[in-house]
Amino acid sequence: MEKYEVIDPSKDEGKFIVDKKVVNRLTSIFSSIQGDKYNKKSNKGKINIKNYINYRVDKSQTKFFDKVKQIQGGTIIVLVDGSGTMRFDNRMAKCRNLVSSLFASLEKSSNINFKVYVYGGSFTNRHILAIKEINSLDECKLLTHDSYYNGSTPTHYATDYVLEQNTDIMGKKMLITITDGKPEVWHKNKQFNDPEINEKTKQSYVKAENMGFNIFGISIDIRSNDEENFKKIFRQKYVNIVDLEQMKTRLVRKIEDFTKTLQ
Repeated sequence: MEKYEVIDPSKDEGKFIVDKKVVNRLTSIFSSIQGDKYNKKSNKGKINIKNYINYRVDKSQTKFFDKVKQIQGGTIIVLVDGSGTMRFDNRMAKCRNLVSSLFASLEKSSNINFKVYVYGGSFTNRHILAIKEINSLDECKLLTHDSYYNGSTPTHYATDYVLEQNTDIMGKKMLITITDGKPEVWHKNKQFNDPEINEKTKQSYVKAENMGFNIFGISIDIRSNDEENFKKIFRQKYVNIVDLEQMKTRLVRKIEDFTKTLQ
């Protein structure tokens, strides 16, 4: 794995508008999700005969009861490209509105773990990853393109970082990536977006699938000759949109499909 340095992006803030139609559409399906149950060794609960026998043999094994625990129904992570071009056509503002609507939809549900990350890179140092994590409706104001390290789109770094931060997630999980550019890094104001970086990005998503993530990529108005690369990177689990309203439709539909598997 290529080494990179993680830094805090700028503290820029942006306004957001919660889409009530999205909230109403998703709230009911989120609230119906039940987490999977499993048994955990405990000092109280229902006695487990096998564990009790082990206790009689080895007195240090004191937990011979079963306590029913419930894990969250699922995890949804959205990774948003925060490079400078996301300021065009209100792309980042539309992402901010959509993400805030998703957080609002989940306010009454405790069975979905929802996280958002926004990332960018540097024009001068290819080994920089500027990334921040957003975990609440209020924090959606921090979902902005980075005004300082806004040069590149190091999607491979960002994906690897997200996977490293979420190795212990239980239950079903989905990773959705929204970007308006092909994976690239810059170094000393020179652009690198060669096949090697495409392959590294593809391998990052292979790793995500091996970790149990359902993956899905949304690109925003990329050139037609780049679409084949995106299809390979996301292993055909991908769509390119031109109209930003399509992003809302496709993302909400994908989340609906995922959450229905948790019911």
